[in-house]
Amino acid sequence: MKIFDCSNYRDFVSQTVRALPKGGRGEFLKIAKHLGIHTSTLSQVLGGSKQFTLDQACSLADYFGLNELETRYLFHLVELERAGTERLRGTLKKQLARLKEESKKLSAVVPGKRTLSEEEKAVFYSNWYYTGIWALTSIPGHQTADAIARYFSLPRLLVNRVIAFLLATGLCVEKNGLLEPGTTYVHLEADSPFIARHHASWRQKAVERHPVLSETEIAYSSPMSLSKEDAARIRQLVVEWVDQANKIRDPSPCEALYFLNIDWVRF
Repeated sequence: MKIFDCSNYRDFVSQTVRALPKGGRGEFLKIAKHLGIHTSTLSQVLGGSKQFTLDQACSLADYFGLNELETRYLFHLVELERAGTERLRGTLKKQLARLKEESKKLSAVVPGKRTLSEEEKAVFYSNWYYTGIWALTSIPGHQTADAIARYFSLPRLLVNRVIAFLLATGLCVEKNGLLEPGTTYVHLEADSPFIARHHASWRQKAVERHPVLSETEIAYSSPMSLSKEDAARIRQLVVEWVDQANKIRDPSPCEALYFLNIDWVRF
């Protein structure tokens, strides 16, 4: 549920919660605790007998991980409900309309095909969840902020910030409310200053997976001594295997998210 599709904040809260798994069971209690109010007060607000304060609206925006534009829209929705004159309500409705139009313009911007700048690479490779979320958007069923947050167990606010970056750089585009990989070209050179952080991020994720590996996964580490000639042969085998893996991956339908780490190094 996009807040720009709502004409009042109560619908936004209620519909967003109902769209969660199991109908959002227990979610209203979590929201009330986050806002520092009793659940009965929250029920009264959503029922229409009470109103949120702007402080509570600010906390609500944080809870749902709204970006700056969405937060401004939420504030105006709350102010609209609290407005005491028709003149003020008319002014707020105009501001809401402008914000809605601004959101449409931003979502319609699709950068042309290009490579990431060095500044953008510094962000994209700073943590695993940038590349992880980008890859996940290729899989049906995981192409909304809510679905991504649930899949990775990440805060919605963090997911929204990553998505905003992916959209701004063209790494992702939004079509009919769903995210998918965009047209920006991604390549990290072996001598890039960001390569170590990129490798470290995903190797750490692999270590976290080791205690719960399933039959569809594998981990292998083996220190060994051998001749220089045979060491070179193994390196070539790795290169050839990576090439074969890429040829399998490219035409493969996107159904599940995996990540591959390979090391062949000399002590």
